[in-house]
Amino acid sequence: MNSGAALVVAIGAASFGFLGIPVRFLGDNGFSAMDITMVRHLVTAVALFVIILVVDRSLLRARPRDVLLFALFGAFKLMSDVTLFKSQMLIDLSLSTLLQMTAPYYVMVFSLFLFKERITIQKMITVIVAFIGCILVTGIVTGKHDDLNFVGIACACMSGLFFGMFTLGCKIGADRQYAPMTTMFYIFLFATLFSLPLADDAMVLGSFANAEMLLYILVLGFVLSLLPFYCTTWGVKRLEVTKASLISVMELVTAAIVGAAVFGEELSAPRIVGMFLVILSIVIMDVKIWGKIREHRRSKGVSADGHT
Repeated sequence: MNSGAALVVAIGAASFGFLGIPVRFLGDNGFSAMDITMVRHLVTAVALFVIILVVDRSLLRARPRDVLLFALFGAFKLMSDVTLFKSQMLIDLSLSTLLQMTAPYYVMVFSLFLFKERITIQKMITVIVAFIGCILVTGIVTGKHDDLNFVGIACACMSGLFFGMFTLGCKIGADRQYAPMTTMFYIFLFATLFSLPLADDAMVLGSFANAEMLLYILVLGFVLSLLPFYCTTWGVKRLEVTKASLISVMELVTAAIVGAAVFGEELSAPRIVGMFLVILSIVIMDVKIWGKIREHRRSKGVSADGHT
């Protein structure tokens, strides 16, 4: 294994697990999920633009026919973040992260049509295992679900759906041969443009005058967005799909630890077992799906190592 790449991916994945801290702080100070999404994408897009101007302005070049593709990815990213942040305000961080990580199952459904995959016994078993794991995590079986917020759960599931669409589109579009920084810039740019009419722009911009608010916004945009996205993109290109999928579960582990340590969320034995079952099924499903996609792309003469 490329230990350097594995470490970079682990750092990137773990960083995403801290998202709940700035999200809940901003939410407690009047930000809606859309406001948080807008400011995250705005800061990240501006930072990427400045970096590209300094490093290599040719990274701004994009073929006109790919503009709609970037816009589509940006819309999926926008919806994924809005629903994720809304869920993080309503339910435990570990649960919201876990449900978003079910994205491979949505990808599996898309693959049935895109790659003519069949529903096998193995796939059905992984779905059942994941379902049992989700039940254990929510606390329905143990009776600890009185304060369960079904809106939060629905938002987290929708986040998984949109994130699955976003990642599938990125994988399919990797043959465009754009640099990771170019792809990230345009995705975040379009996500920002789409969110501007939907957010309270005056309130968000006014919060930049508050030092504490500005600190959390910059942490959200730089430390927990730009850096981990780049780390993950850089590292995954140098790792096998199996290893990358295994390492990516660090996000859930970090989110569970942050939820327990910072917000006093419960980490019971059934919840830990449930997370393990879901992680196991996700890794198996994720590896099979991306293996199939790579096989499909090889058959069309596209490099198997392209990532966004």
